[in-house]
Amino acid sequence: MTDVDLTLPALNLDMARRALSAGERARAESICNGLLEATPNDPAVLGLLGEVLLYRDGYADHAVKILSEAASQWPEDPVINARLSEAFLRTGNIAAARKFAAQSISFEPGNAAASLVLQVVEIVEIEDKAQNQSEIGSLPGDAQVLLGRLLNSLGRVAESVPILLQALKKQSTPIIVYGSLMRGLAGLGQLEDALQVCRWTRRDSLDMPIEQRLEYIKETQQLASAVNDARPNHAATLALLGTALLEESRTFDQGVAYLNAAHGIDSESPDFYLGAGLTRLKAGDFINAHQYVSTGAAKGSENVELARMHAALKAIMEHDESALEALPAVDLLVLGKALSIDQRPTEAVAILQKAVAKAPKLVEAKLSLAIALEMIDRQPEALRPLVSAAKLAPESPDVRSQLAVTALASQHFEEGWALYESRLHLWRRDSQPRDFPMPQWQGEDLTGKSVLIWREEGLGDELCYTSCLPDFIKDHECSVTFECDQRMVSLFERTFPAIDIRPEAIGGEYQNKADFHIPLLSLPRHYRGSLDNFQGAGVKLIPDPARVENWRRRLAELGDGPAIGIGWKSGSRSWRKKPLITELSDWDPFLAREDITVINLQHVDWQEDIALAAARLGRKAVHVFDDLDLKDDLEEVTALMAAMDAVVGGRCWVSVFAGAVGTPAHIVSRRLNSFKFGLDYDPWTPSTRYYYVPHYEPWTEAINNVIDVLKQQFSLD
Repeated sequence: MTDVDLTLPALNLDMARRALSAGERARAESICNGLLEATPNDPAVLGLLGEVLLYRDGYADHAVKILSEAASQWPEDPVINARLSEAFLRTGNIAAARKFAAQSISFEPGNAAASLVLQVVEIVEIEDKAQNQSEIGSLPGDAQVLLGRLLNSLGRVAESVPILLQALKKQSTPIIVYGSLMRGLAGLGQLEDALQVCRWTRRDSLDMPIEQRLEYIKETQQLASAVNDARPNHAATLALLGTALLEESRTFDQGVAYLNAAHGIDSESPDFYLGAGLTRLKAGDFINAHQYVSTGAAKGSENVELARMHAALKAIMEHDESALEALPAVDLLVLGKALSIDQRPTEAVAILQKAVAKAPKLVEAKLSLAIALEMIDRQPEALRPLVSAAKLAPESPDVRSQLAVTALASQHFEEGWALYESRLHLWRRDSQPRDFPMPQWQGEDLTGKSVLIWREEGLGDELCYTSCLPDFIKDHECSVTFECDQRMVSLFERTFPAIDIRPEAIGGEYQNKADFHIPLLSLPRHYRGSLDNFQGAGVKLIPDPARVENWRRRLAELGDGPAIGIGWKSGSRSWRKKPLITELSDWDPFLAREDITVINLQHVDWQEDIALAAARLGRKAVHVFDDLDLKDDLEEVTALMAAMDAVVGGRCWVSVFAGAVGTPAHIVSRRLNSFKFGLDYDPWTPSTRYYYVPHYEPWTEAINNVIDVLKQQFSLD
């Protein structure tokens, strides 16, 4: 437990306004969207959100929709009318722009934004070319940008590009013009120039907050994608597109594919080497990242991003403290994250502490520092940078979700489960995004209603959280449908006969018919508010009795000793799971015992491991049932586990399924185990016991402890 105050500031409109004034438009948009979840169609919030969208190139249509709703509620508000006039202008609707600008001025004579729109409209309508050029040249930079965007929307790119180039010279932050300029240049067919503006965008956004930088990177992605459609198989285009796609997990693999294609066309492109260096760095591969970036920096000496990455990699690889101290905070952040991915969290902590010291308001650095601290078993310390980050950016789902799991690890159940709702705003590799027409249940009376509960995350998570279903059924007289993994349907039908069990169907017809929907992982917020709530409420999965009896006969045929299953590693390839993975060779002292029959429960990457174990031990150490599909035939898998005397292994789905059917499981793990709340047993499946090993120490002692427990349990010598 810890005394850290987990109370976070509530989102409000002033917070969004301050973020926008500070140039943090991504934050402002996120705050507005959060406020609209609580109070949909609030005209004040809609008005500010519309303004935020106007700062983004390519979002004018969306801004029109948002601001029109605000204006329908506050028709005499001069600010909303002025914003709406600009939005219409940027879509090319000059008549509507003039109308709402005039309305704004009628309510507030001299409104600057509305006057600017009318000034731009008048210039566009001047037919005298000489007069028009004179008027444009005298416009302030903001008006020139607005005029350039209007001309782009009208398809008059030959006129927009010179105006936007003029506007660049008048802007203190020229990056705000780059998106429009890229589109104009591409429209003229000046594709190389458009790609160069992509490079400028990457360069000038280097020191921005991560969410803000991502907005600009997406602009380069959209432009490069359009250029690639117009001119396929161009190396620089493919490289710039691929590098932009690397920035988000969901598009990372796609980015790598584009970079590989670029390399196949032109292996000398600095754009490729930047992307290749980023790819390797994001994988924690410092050596290859340095090699790519060094080559790229030599080929493209004018590329600031390459030069900075080269300096950062050189400093970390040479352990040059003075050079590290001189690096900008965002470069230290990139290095720190890469060190964590490379399973060097102690070094990551030191680097990220430097980043936080240099930039105390850099939220991403505090988030990454907390993750690194957790990796070295310093969870209580991790709460402090997380709470600080959450108070700086309470709207961030990344920060709130990480704070949630860290709070849960310290048994802050009420705050942790509430914060964990933020996961629904994140892209998650193992959960399909869902969109429902009905509201999410928040505790309302459900008498006579129908409810759809839908699965999330992997099989182990799905199984754990279904332990809340009996509590829900007991509390509510309603019709319940549970969408589960296809492989679990028959098991859950047997276990939960009062529930309509259906296989997961993203976009299926039924998801439109219930009165409420509930994400499965939201149920603990209502039913697991303390450790006491777990008492007697573990998962109790009912396997097929006939199958269980069949497996008991088959296991008995293998020998007289206890039949113990083993699953030594998760199938997940996430870098966050690497510290939790054991190798089968770690279990050699267990496998060497001839008074135990060991059965394989590993459904991925087991063949070579088991063959090598047999070679090391000079005999068949792990029995494999060749006729059992361990991945997809979960009826047989759960029956087999129920027939076993025990299960051992590393952190993976095997321990959850064993515990769910009541078979004792003995699991070695690191303390990085948020949803077990720091306990030495699994509260979701209480027959599962954990044997913790300090950060990156060998598994030897924990595995020996498992063996000692098994010897005692089965009276072995």
